[in-house]
Amino acid sequence: MTMSFVRHGSPEFRPGDDLDMLRALPPRWQRTIARKFHTPHAPAAYFPGQDGAYYAFHFFTYSALSAPLRKWFDGQPQAARAHQFTNLLWLSLAMLSLLQLRASPRLYWTLTPLAFLTPVLWFSTYAHTECFVYACGIIALACFLRDRLLLAIWFNSLAATQYQPLALLSFGLGALWLGRHWTAWREPRVWPRFASLAAGCALVLFPSAFYYAHFGVPNLIVRDGMASAKFMSAAKFFWLFVDPNGGLLAYAPGLFVWLALATVWAVRRAVRERKFDGLLLGACAIGGLLGSTVQRNWNHPTFGISRYVLYGLAPMLLFIGHELRAFAGRRAAWLGCAGVALALQILIHRAYGFMEYSGKDSAHHSAFASFVLERWPALYSPPDEIFCERTVRKCMVDGVTGAAYAEYLPIVWRDATGRAHKILAQRCDAQRVLDAAAWSAEERDKIAAALRRCSGAGTFYIDL
Repeated sequence: MTMSFVRHGSPEFRPGDDLDMLRALPPRWQRTIARKFHTPHAPAAYFPGQDGAYYAFHFFTYSALSAPLRKWFDGQPQAARAHQFTNLLWLSLAMLSLLQLRASPRLYWTLTPLAFLTPVLWFSTYAHTECFVYACGIIALACFLRDRLLLAIWFNSLAATQYQPLALLSFGLGALWLGRHWTAWREPRVWPRFASLAAGCALVLFPSAFYYAHFGVPNLIVRDGMASAKFMSAAKFFWLFVDPNGGLLAYAPGLFVWLALATVWAVRRAVRERKFDGLLLGACAIGGLLGSTVQRNWNHPTFGISRYVLYGLAPMLLFIGHELRAFAGRRAAWLGCAGVALALQILIHRAYGFMEYSGKDSAHHSAFASFVLERWPALYSPPDEIFCERTVRKCMVDGVTGAAYAEYLPIVWRDATGRAHKILAQRCDAQRVLDAAAWSAEERDKIAAALRRCSGAGTFYIDL
């Protein structure tokens, strides 16, 4: 899409956009990426609209904002790195925006290191929307904590054009602004602010309006069955926080600590002081993660942390900052928490790399997940797709055809010595589980006991 904006200033795919993009890449990249193109047809993930033109099923905000740098570098070796430079530019702007908080040392010295030392650094070399969405969220955070709510709404809504569950936070911030200014609606001098509020919140609807105008549906991903409310589940939402393969606790434990504390403080303020603004912001920040569970393809390619968790980091930091500003405890308390959180983040980047992720990819269990499975398998029972693809080490769900891994069941996770620790099996296929391997007598007894306890249809885990 970036080349479309460079060549003709629109998101529409036209013949030659793909060839111009490929020519700027190093030869080894050309051989890999060219497989996605079928000249003279549109690339993968492009669909014909009602006007006959082809458009991508992902919205184009990030691509449009990357186009100026790509145009500037045109004909130079750096042209292939335009998106990486765009990522670094937006991350730099985000970090600079936090200088607004210098007047409040508690906020500045807590949030700045926490906002910088996050897994988003691993995505800075990735030509995708993660860095842009995160940077907009951090700028919104800085604006919010300086009581510039309308600017915060605009930047968060800009991020929401690429990741729409963030729209919930824009509406939550809008509700806070209305609560503070509703009584002034009769004054004409305030009307431009009300108009800015309406426009900022309406911005989150622009992608849906674009796709409805060109395709007659508000979302192509939903239209093609790759996202639906029927895929939502409490289990997927829960494991976003604690999954050792990609959850918040595994890759941003410092932020996890602060999120837990902020939640406690918000509940305490609601009970004791009858102030519910913290709970509203917390619900909007965390609710965005719940919205991500509509995705069908759950074990997506990433750098360690789930991309859906990464998209939610900035809203979580905004909620943390709001509660930290209202915190009335002693300096030693927040300094201790800030120190522990920072130390945890340093340890994570020490283990996985600073700017470049060096851990396992999404086709393997992480070292942390393998550690848990080997010692306490009953503690880790993630959504089927994550366990299956990372155990078999193969991407088996393309988001459209569904659970292609069913043919691989039962799936057995074994440690380095070959000992089995966890099995995923069909409830109605007991004999197939017993015949899956040469089980020891002890393992056979455990499997038989688990099979006797299960009933109904679907899959279930057996811990050995």
